[in-house]
Amino acid sequence: KKFKLQWDHVEPVCAGGVTSFDNEDPKCWECHAKKCDEERAAGLYKRRTCPPKSGEGEEEGRKYDVVDG
Repeated sequence: KKFKLQWDHVEPVCAGGVTSFDNEDPKCWECHAKKCDEERAAGLYKRRTCPPKSGEGEEEGRKYDVVDG
C-alpha cells in the first residue's frame, strides 16, 4: 500500500494472456493507466469471444461469456 503499485498483465487477459505471476508486472498507477490507454487505443481490450484454453482460469473460478459469431 505504501507505494500504491498495481499488478499489470504484461499480455492482457482479453488479448489471450493468462493470469499468472509470470504474466504480471507491478506498475505505479500512472504507468499502469498509460499502458492501459495505449492497449485500448491499439484495440486489445475486446470482449473475449471464445472460451479459455483447456481449463485456463478455472482454478480461480473465472467465468467467460461466449459470444456466437
